Amino acid sequence: MLKILTRNNAIIALLILIIAQFGLSGYLYNQQKDVNSLYKQQLDTLQQNITSANNGLSYQQVTVSPIDNKIYLPQLNLALPMSTLGQSLLYSANAAYVTGSYNIPTGPADEGSISVFGTASAPQSQTRFDCSGLVRIKFEAQPNPYNPSDVPQGSVVLKNGKTLQIYASHRKNCLPEWSVTQANADAIAALFKQAESY
Repeated sequence: MLKILTRNNAIIALLILIIAQFGLSGYLYNQQKDVNSLYKQQLDTLQQNITSANNGLSYQQVTVSPIDNKIYLPQLNLALPMSTLGQSLLYSANAAYVTGSYNIPTGPADEGSISVFGTASAPQSQTRFDCSGLVRIKFEAQPNPYNPSDVPQGSVVLKNGKTLQIYASHRKNCLPEWSVTQANADAIAALFKQAESY
């Protein structure tokens, strides 16, 4: 009788070990699956960041202030009146490099590229122009468009004595993308005609 109990105990112990092995294998399989999923998410994020860096612009959101009913672009020291369009803006401030060096000046940037969320976050292909910048603004005395697609939209003399030049991008090869995101460079340029310095 003792042999039968020992034998049964051994069988039960063996069955418990087999079940535990399957349970552990399943647990490890699920853990590996979770690790692979997290790795893929991080890799996708990294690839998106690399694409954004290759596009040359890193956009940030404007600062909305319901207290004074304004929208701020802090790196450019500009304020816009509150509007639905203004709240959807993203901007990339560009500092001018000191001639002959790679020193970025301290203080506010002197140029910015303006976009809206849907356009700035749209994937850019390697074979097309970067279509994220709908409007370019620059502090300069006279209009000086970079290329034929930069159409001068006017200028604003600010309280700080600077003149803000406003250029709307009219790249024909970007029109399909802009129609999908309903981006309107002229409407954004009109909003910047109401800009104030602070």
